Amino acid sequence: TYFGDKLGVDLSIAAIVAFGVRIFNNLGAIRRHYL
Repeated sequence: TYFGDKLGVDLSIAAIVAFGVRIFNNLGAIRRHYL
């Protein structure tokens, strides 16, 4: 269905964004730790 596809796309984008934010936060924490 159209809404099913839209929901799937929104979920995948949300997952990618959340994953990117987590990696970014981890890199920031690592940099603070070593610098």
